[in-house]
Amino acid sequence: MPWGIAIVEIAAFVALAFALLPLKQDRSSGHESRSASPSWGVAIPILALSSIALLGVAQSVVWPKELVQRISPMHSSIQEQATELLAATEHSSVTTLSLAPSESRASALLWAAVAACFAAAALAGRTRHHRRLLATALAGAALFQVVYGAANWETSSI
Repeated sequence: MPWGIAIVEIAAFVALAFALLPLKQDRSSGHESRSASPSWGVAIPILALSSIALLGVAQSVVWPKELVQRISPMHSSIQEQATELLAATEHSSVTTLSLAPSESRASALLWAAVAACFAAAALAGRTRHHRRLLATALAGAALFQVVYGAANWETSSI
């Protein structure tokens, strides 16, 4: 897995961990912050993204060959042909639902990171003040990308 993708995925899970930290009571006003649990409007997309990640995991784990033949007969046939073409000497009684299990695992981790970012953003943006801070940070990051890209564009030749 490329380092850039790994760093983004780690950052996504760290952001989620920080977003899940318990909120403290505001001592100056005596008010507690809002609940840390997201609403159903946020939970449904997070569950959908998480289910895509689970699908990638399910495709990459080892299953009994009979089960794979029942779920996907064409995939089982393709895998048998690949085994014959590669002249594999031993035929296994287990197989995966993916022709590239490592890619399926990497994809599952990426989708889990997307779900974690979505959840972290939902939790971090619970109040209007926090949403304004997030929007300001996003606008600043976008401006930096434009300036950095323009500087590189001017110096590079096409």
